[in-house]
Amino acid sequence: MLADLAVPYADVSAADLTWALSGAGMPALASVDVVLGSARVRLTVLGASHEVVAELGPLACTEVIACGVAAGAPMPASVTRDLPGLRYEFRSTVLRLDAGDLAGRTHGLRGRLALDGQALVAAFPGHPQAVTALAVRGDGHGLHWRTWHAYPATSELVVTSTRLKAL
Repeated sequence: MLADLAVPYADVSAADLTWALSGAGMPALASVDVVLGSARVRLTVLGASHEVVAELGPLACTEVIACGVAAGAPMPASVTRDLPGLRYEFRSTVLRLDAGDLAGRTHGLRGRLALDGQALVAAFPGHPQAVTALAVRGDGHGLHWRTWHAYPATSELVVTSTRLKAL
């Protein structure tokens, strides 16, 4: 799903992102609900980045990558956590690209995910490369989601990958 946002883009950088396994309490700019078998996932774009709420049956996990989350820690390159009944595995990479590469990657994300019912692409007005995208898949053992956060002012693309499975 493509969401053309009506809010102005306020650029930050990868260094400003924090990570938390709890709700941010921040207003949603766009969201999509995805059902994958017995799993339910809400992909949400926040003004400051993203939130994923994943439910595997009665078990749930909320991941927030955002700027300005008081309870958040600096975004790690990787983390594995056992939660009640769940294993959570997170990885992140910050790509520093030239302007042409960033434009090509964000254009590709928009084209690939805009019509995907298990994805959300949010585009901010006036900045073609100002994109936040999320996509989720079921893999038979749990869930896997990826996110992309483009920062045109610093020419950075933050890519995250998360796996969630029942223990």
